[in-house]
Amino acid sequence: MKIKKIKDLGIVIPAHNELDTIDDVTRKTALLADICVVNDFSKDGTLDFLKKNRVKHINNVKQLGYEATIIKGIKYFLKKKKYIITFDADLQFKLSDIIKAYNKIKIENADIIVGSRIQKNRITEVILNSYFKFKYNIKDPISGLKIYKTNLLKKILKHSNKNNFLVDIITNAVKKKYKIRNFNIKTNKRLDKPRIGNILNSNFKIFKILIYTFFFKLNK
Repeated sequence: MKIKKIKDLGIVIPAHNELDTIDDVTRKTALLADICVVNDFSKDGTLDFLKKNRVKHINNVKQLGYEATIIKGIKYFLKKKKYIITFDADLQFKLSDIIKAYNKIKIENADIIVGSRIQKNRITEVILNSYFKFKYNIKDPISGLKIYKTNLLKKILKHSNKNNFLVDIITNAVKKKYKIRNFNIKTNKRLDKPRIGNILNSNFKIFKILIYTFFFKLNK
């Protein structure tokens, strides 16, 4: 059965050295909606694959990092789509969750839907999740699967500092009383090393997010 593409949805796929999975993830996501892969200076042949297979992509001529890479993809769709979803290239997320997120944001008329991972990768993620759930009733703010209303992003994306897993988009939306909702997702286990940095760097970034949200932004 042929899948009907969602015309008002854009899928942003950040990719850094994802040659092992990029074929699978692009073929399957392209069945659901228009996609844009943002290649963050991969050195494993990811860019060659995208060019050879004529996959819509943006190429970073130097490594910009996870957050800046996603923002590039968001800006590509900003004037083209009503909704934008971020979807990591490592196949930890399930394709069915794209449909679930899209349906949920429409049914609940929300501004942001966050896919909350049932299994967290680090103890700092568990702490961050608990804090946001207790304080703001939002779970897993650093999840790589989020769907946004484009109108919201047009208003608050400029305030993002291209760091801290884009949690500042969530915190700015909370401050301005936008409607944010969660749904639980089960993730597949990644077979190789994560691309967002080693354990020390990732935990340090998450710790900075806790400090940022607790002391500076939301409690003023």
